[in-house]
Amino acid sequence: SRMLTLIFTDRTRGRWLPDLYSLSRSYGNRIEQKLGSRIAQELLEEYFEIEKHDDNVFEAKNYQVSDGGLSILPYGSSDVFVTAWAAAYVKDETDLFRLKEFLYGNLEKETAHASRAAALYGLASLREPVMLELEKLAVKDSLSTEEALYLALSYLSLGEKPVAQKIYNDYVTPALDMYDSYAKIKKDAYMKTGDDVTRTTVLAAVAAARMNLEEAEKFMNYVRMHPTEESLINLQKISYVKEIISRVPGGNPSLTYTWLGEETVREIGPGGMYTLTVPASKAKDFKVTAIEGELGLTVVYETAQTDHVKSDPGITVKRSYKSIKGQAGTMFRSGDIVEVTLEVTITKDAMDNYYKLTDYLPAGLKAIETPIRPYYDAGGYRIIHWYKEIDGQKVSFYVFPYKDQETYTFTYYARIASPGQYKAEGAKVQGVNVIDSTAEAFDQIIYIQP
Repeated sequence: SRMLTLIFTDRTRGRWLPDLYSLSRSYGNRIEQKLGSRIAQELLEEYFEIEKHDDNVFEAKNYQVSDGGLSILPYGSSDVFVTAWAAAYVKDETDLFRLKEFLYGNLEKETAHASRAAALYGLASLREPVMLELEKLAVKDSLSTEEALYLALSYLSLGEKPVAQKIYNDYVTPALDMYDSYAKIKKDAYMKTGDDVTRTTVLAAVAAARMNLEEAEKFMNYVRMHPTEESLINLQKISYVKEIISRVPGGNPSLTYTWLGEETVREIGPGGMYTLTVPASKAKDFKVTAIEGELGLTVVYETAQTDHVKSDPGITVKRSYKSIKGQAGTMFRSGDIVEVTLEVTITKDAMDNYYKLTDYLPAGLKAIETPIRPYYDAGGYRIIHWYKEIDGQKVSFYVFPYKDQETYTFTYYARIASPGQYKAEGAKVQGVNVIDSTAEAFDQIIYIQP
């Protein structure tokens, strides 16, 4: 019988506890770490009554340099992006006149892509009268997605939500790559790396949260899955949490259900999750009788392959066959041992960072349980198959993309079960976290001679 996996998750503000804990414990001397940690601790104390720890001493004045801007490290050079995101949080702890002067000065020059737009956002967050400057930027030719997001954030800071929504609809919506539970901003001419995509996507998360758009959490799911490697976005992330956590009820959620005649009370807890697997044929015997707080439910089940699965352009999978005697192709004889090779490519543009690779053997072949070579090749590396599943005609592996590696080759073996002509359904790669991040190989016909 097909199995259903029921996943109950906390939908109160406790679901942001992992984000807050992570940001509150971000150690280092960078302003994003120090200030982000302080704000996270304040939110933990306000919403969860968790006392601040004393090991984060942050003095904003130590980060304000001679030109009035804020530096990433104490006594470093000013950074317009850091200044823009930190300005509203430290306005009472710094020389505010010089801080504004620095941001206004950056309206006259473009020190980096979108730096002018970022400076406008910093000024708008301080409630400065920059409407004319915003209007000038809004009519710029070839406005990038990042600039459009800073514009939208600026208008939102000034209470102009309809204008922000129009900019978002005109420039951001066409640039979205949307999945069921994840969303990101597509690369453009100014986004060269995965870091660039994550940095722009977190801007979209903050803007969407402030406009109360449903894709806000989808953006943050992507940001969590694809952390930046060379830049810090702690201030953007904590701005997102601070924006959204105030709208969500608190509580200590719990679940009461009956299954097979037995009642169970399960405390989910803040940020918690509970998973239960039941046969689909007996699902009617599972009944939820009471819920405390707010819970989300995800039901996971396996379906037959269809032609309507959205493919992820960042993934490809190819399959080839040969006998261990060395003859490649799809024609074999009784007694042959068949080597099945699966080649998976997962680029940095792929939505997930953890994939399941599933191959479907045709009826005339049977998988050999004990592999002849229990490994796969990842470029120059030989990686052991620590985990492999064989379920009838289905053979599955798990793929953890390596930092600088994109192509992975898996090999397994099968014996001939019976002669004939058989259809081999295409192998499939599917994200474990982003289940609609998929790719499929072509179906093939296998010929087995007596």
